[in-house]
Amino acid sequence: MKIKNFLFLFLLAAGVISGCSSDDGGGSPAGPTVPNGVFDTWNMTLYFQNSDIETDVPCDEDLEYDLRSNGNYSKTSFSVPDSGDNCNIAVVINGTWEIIEDNVLRLTPSSSSFNPETLNLELINNDTQLEITRFNGLVEVYNRL
Repeated sequence: MKIKNFLFLFLLAAGVISGCSSDDGGGSPAGPTVPNGVFDTWNMTLYFQNSDIETDVPCDEDLEYDLRSNGNYSKTSFSVPDSGDNCNIAVVINGTWEIIEDNVLRLTPSSSSFNPETLNLELINNDTQLEITRFNGLVEVYNRL
């Protein structure tokens, strides 16, 4: 009888201990993360590559990202205006994003006509700007809209 009670208490204790784990919430999220502040709408302000800085981004190189916390995004590219100063919208790409490592998002377009892209993200200037470093060395800086 004592052996049965001992086994029962041992199994009960083992169940309680194994039921407590570090993934019960309140701790740090498992896996890679990006700062919540990146989830906003961003427009390119400048870019630089090989120490050449371009602060007057031409319409046909201008980009806008709308990164949403629900896993969706849109990317808008622009074209030279027919007249006036405002850039024309050239293409809007919608899709989903996933975190592939800390501060790195992979954007996957809904349409197979466009290629996925990988963005290395960093919030700068008191989180008012988003810096995107591409794997080809191009660095783009975006302002919140």
